[in-house]
Amino acid sequence: MKQERKLLEDFFKAIFTGDESRFPNASIYKKLIYYRYEDVLAGTYPRYRAMLNEKKWKRLVEAYISTGIRTPYLWQMPEAFVDFASKREKKRKRLLQDLLWFEWIELELMMEPECDKGSNNFDFEASYKLGRCSRLKKLRYPVIYEDESLETLKEEKGKYPLLLYREKNEIRWEILTPYLYKLLKRCDGTRSLKKIVKSLAKEYGIGVKESKKVLKKVLKEYIKSGILIRVSKN
Repeated sequence: MKQERKLLEDFFKAIFTGDESRFPNASIYKKLIYYRYEDVLAGTYPRYRAMLNEKKWKRLVEAYISTGIRTPYLWQMPEAFVDFASKREKKRKRLLQDLLWFEWIELELMMEPECDKGSNNFDFEASYKLGRCSRLKKLRYPVIYEDESLETLKEEKGKYPLLLYREKNEIRWEILTPYLYKLLKRCDGTRSLKKIVKSLAKEYGIGVKESKKVLKKVLKEYIKSGILIRVSKN
């Protein structure tokens, strides 16, 4: 077993380096691996890919492959690319983290086998949590606007509390108010909506009844869409 393992390790090492001294045609395997991974990464991050010229993109993909891929599922492979690529761009690291995260999460949500079903039953006394096809993220740059360049986005640095979710076969997003973002973040199934609203109302210095009245319509829509799902008490 040790000899077989060593042989396989040497084989894969030869492929990644293109060393044909022990394994003929290793360079061909290396090219095949590159083109397959490049295709997946370019498909996952089309906006980022469009920002780089061919030479820079090729060096980036080759460098990423050389780190070793730790997932057996090819579609999951690009997730670690977010940190890898953003760390290489020190001047715009946070901007790229936001952009690459956004592009990756769009794919992740589309790969969810099944989203939670919505409900028409709304109750402030009940506890809720985010559904499987919902994500929250506080962005520093408005990378959701696809028609804006990186330079434009850099000038729009701020706070963008984002709700991203899948509705049927489409990915939708909303920029939330800080209040609503905090509310959804605190919906972890451990406390009722009433308790969460009460604590936030106190934090913001507003009335509980007023808060519930304003929030009721939007929360009912989130629950109806499966963005929030009710947590059953055992």
